[in-house]
Amino acid sequence: MVTLISSEIPFSPDQRQRLQELSDLMIPASEPMPGAGDSEIFAGTLETLARHQELVVQTLDRLESLEDIQSVAPDFAQVFQTAVATSYYRDDRVLEGLGLPVRAPYPEGHEVDKTDWSLLDPVRKREPFYRNVGWDTGDD
Repeated sequence: MVTLISSEIPFSPDQRQRLQELSDLMIPASEPMPGAGDSEIFAGTLETLARHQELVVQTLDRLESLEDIQSVAPDFAQVFQTAVATSYYRDDRVLEGLGLPVRAPYPEGHEVDKTDWSLLDPVRKREPFYRNVGWDTGDD
């Protein structure tokens, strides 16, 4: 993930403060867990939201309270909630607080049972049930 420096973040200081307050409202701090507005966690949230700058800025301009988010801007609510939750659950302190190992899940992570690929044989043998629309893929 590319880390933005503060001068590259496309939000004004007021917009950042508002987003940080909204993050803390979404996941408030409670001992021993940090809130989603914690500076380290919030930095990840800003990186994600920077990819949706236009949507975020437009919504912040229209938004009057947290209760309005879902009704006023459902697209923003989805992007914002995903950004906050993803950043929050990536933080080592949160993982430790939840009793989870502090490590990436892959490649050193979880063992996956061997799969019995023969389970797909009935699907492979089945006649296609879709209609071929004859798209020209340009691979001629």
